[in-house]
Amino acid sequence: MRRLPPDYNAAIDGLRAVAVVAIILFHLDARWLPGGLAGVDLFFVISGFVICRSLAAVPCPQLWPWLLDFLRRRLLRLLPLLLVVVVATFAAVSWHLPRGILDGTYENTGIAAMAGASNLVLAWSLASHLTPFADANPFLQTWPLAVQAQFYLLLPLLIFAWLHRRPACWALPVLALASLLLAAWQTQATPASAYYLLPARFWQFAAGVLLYQHLHRRTLPGGRRHQGWAGLALVLAGLAMARPTTLPFPDGVIVVAGAALLLAACTTANGAAPRLVRWLGCAPLRYLGRLAYALYLVHWPVLVLMRGDQPLPLSALPVYVPLVLGLAMLGHHLIEQPLRYGHWPWQRAPWSVFGATLAAVAVSLALIGLLDVG
Repeated sequence: MRRLPPDYNAAIDGLRAVAVVAIILFHLDARWLPGGLAGVDLFFVISGFVICRSLAAVPCPQLWPWLLDFLRRRLLRLLPLLLVVVVATFAAVSWHLPRGILDGTYENTGIAAMAGASNLVLAWSLASHLTPFADANPFLQTWPLAVQAQFYLLLPLLIFAWLHRRPACWALPVLALASLLLAAWQTQATPASAYYLLPARFWQFAAGVLLYQHLHRRTLPGGRRHQGWAGLALVLAGLAMARPTTLPFPDGVIVVAGAALLLAACTTANGAAPRLVRWLGCAPLRYLGRLAYALYLVHWPVLVLMRGDQPLPLSALPVYVPLVLGLAMLGHHLIEQPLRYGHWPWQRAPWSVFGATLAAVAVSLALIGLLDVG
């Protein structure tokens, strides 16, 4: 059994579980949780916090070795399961759905996902969450992963400046403020760009990063523990009330503020953890949170394939839920974890991982080319 890292925080996995369940509930039926798409906003804040913590924990006397090692770890963490899901989705579509069901946008979304660019395809097309065409795109769920990947190209440079106390360390808060102002304007002016592209989403990642920097080498006094309940209330309010047309601004602000308060509460002082933190870290939520990446990847294509052009009936849930959970468990335990934490020599060397990445993408494209999905 893999040993958990010393800084592992079970409550943060619980927050991941809340986010992924909210998204799945929205996709099953938007009436069940109208603001469920704001689970993506919650994911972005968590990601910024956790990745900043991960980067700060690794010695970085020189930028390039440190940067290459970070990219190596991110590729091993995210790409293998993504490639498997994308190729499997193409195969399932070619077998299950009528010929021609994938238009160019949908097909391009799947292919761009392997390069971390599916959000660009969606932002510049009509088949997005903001239109009815989204329900037929089996690769729609890949766009936040693309935004995340693009953020990962910029974040290490900002963290390096912060760790080394360089003047450029002020770039992060300045960029975050500019991103928030852009989101406020762009949500009304060009909503698809605001929703899918990094510039209007950057502030959400930055909120998590700035929170970690603020809490770095600090502890929270017991009198501030109740902020976790305030954070939970804000997150639940956002998940209940947010709408796709008001994300990432203004409704995303509610979720981001709540997420920051919850993450701060999870970073507790020594001693007994607050009740909310213990609840978020309970075994079922903790396990769902560790499955969150796999659950998020598989839940949408399975839903698209099962429901076709009709809403998924309640009678199908006893099949859908175990199927998605089972596929996520297989992906997590057989693909995600072994490749992330394996001990093969090539996994330790950045250039070996980069070469394996190119080879894996090439093989995936070749397999997709053999499938008749047009």
